[in-house]
Amino acid sequence: MISFGTSGWRGHLAYDFTFQGVACVTKAIAEVVKKGPNVANGVVIGRDPRFLTEKFARDAARILAAEGVAAHLIERDIPTPVISHAIIHNQLAGGINFTASHNPSDYSGMKYSMPSGGPALPQVTQEIARIANELLVNDWQPEFSDKYLIMDPLEDYYQAIERIVDFQLLAPYKYALNPVYGTARDVLDELLRRNQVSYDIVNDFRDPYFGGYPPEPAKENIQDFIDFIQPTHALGLMCDGDGDRFGILENTGEVLNPNDVATVLAWYLIGEKKMPGGTARSVATTHMLDKVARYFGRELYETPVGFKWLGELISNDKIAIGAEESAGLSVYGHVPEKDGILAVLLVAEAVAFYKKSFSEILQDIRNAVGTLICQRINLSLDGLDMTAIRSALDQDVQELGDVPVQSINRTEGVKFIVDSERWILVRLSGTEPVARVYAEAPSEAEVQRLLDVGKKYLLSK
Repeated sequence: MISFGTSGWRGHLAYDFTFQGVACVTKAIAEVVKKGPNVANGVVIGRDPRFLTEKFARDAARILAAEGVAAHLIERDIPTPVISHAIIHNQLAGGINFTASHNPSDYSGMKYSMPSGGPALPQVTQEIARIANELLVNDWQPEFSDKYLIMDPLEDYYQAIERIVDFQLLAPYKYALNPVYGTARDVLDELLRRNQVSYDIVNDFRDPYFGGYPPEPAKENIQDFIDFIQPTHALGLMCDGDGDRFGILENTGEVLNPNDVATVLAWYLIGEKKMPGGTARSVATTHMLDKVARYFGRELYETPVGFKWLGELISNDKIAIGAEESAGLSVYGHVPEKDGILAVLLVAEAVAFYKKSFSEILQDIRNAVGTLICQRINLSLDGLDMTAIRSALDQDVQELGDVPVQSINRTEGVKFIVDSERWILVRLSGTEPVARVYAEAPSEAEVQRLLDVGKKYLLSK
């Protein structure tokens, strides 16, 4: 069965992600697109560098063309935010993107973006999945047409980035880049090159295996980049495999917490670049964004997990920045989709503007508004009674162990509010016996204690 999660339909390549499934989902998207706006302008199709994505993308273009929907195929693998920008810039009916983002190389995936350029909302993906599964059960066979179009959206995207980022501030410095063999190669570096900014780069060719690691800018995947940066003392700029998530390495080689990156950018964008709007975060993201919003007299928005909700706020010009703890963000006037390329360039701009290290900037912010530290652990629940765990999480409690619970937020998962600066969030996977436990508090020791409390609570059920 085909099902859409927070980031589209994903599965193991050739096992549960197949050509027949792709055909059925494409046909379903065609049916949805025909009922929506901009249908005459067509749909853009892009992909990441994984195995068989060229074939998947071409098949999708040929099926759309046969269904009477204009199909604009991007020939090279392309960052997700570029697809989003192409939809908006060309007033398209939507976009199809073949990507499994930061998942390991044996996965593939398929995302649908709406005419707004943002990820499809649940009511849309549910309809796509319903139609696709009906087609799959009935062994529907597609028709193909080669009357599709070719699109190159990069120049328009470059100009959009150049309207936001002050590359003159970056020009005196040299940066280290790591596109992890993914779609940001020849895009992030091209933006620096055309704006006369110096850089060194690693992992800048296509490798469907992503060097043998998941294409995610996490410490355990990038030892080669850490080793590369430490002697140079350059600021390290990374994206994930499809260019929508960011990774920042301090010039010491330390991998920065995405929550801290969001905090610094919120402070810089509102305080220095004077971007209008409030701040927005998912329920799992640091409340430092609340503190920054209060400091500048701006509104704070909280959303469920999934950038689609933050993207709506971007589309409606409500916020200066919307961020997720999973290293995704976008800003006012830009695409309603995560953009790792823009994120790393804005961090470079902020560091250049303040003429301080990232850590020094973060400490200045903490001195002004206070300190909160947010962390996450993944917890295996294999062998435990998931029904009992879910039942326990459905109950209202006044304490977790010896930690009092002031209130409970069920926007996404179960968020136990301890007080105004401390919380624990538990999110269960819908497909496997795994939980994500998040916690935030004013000190590292308190965060670890809260994570331990959340872990013990789950494992005791």
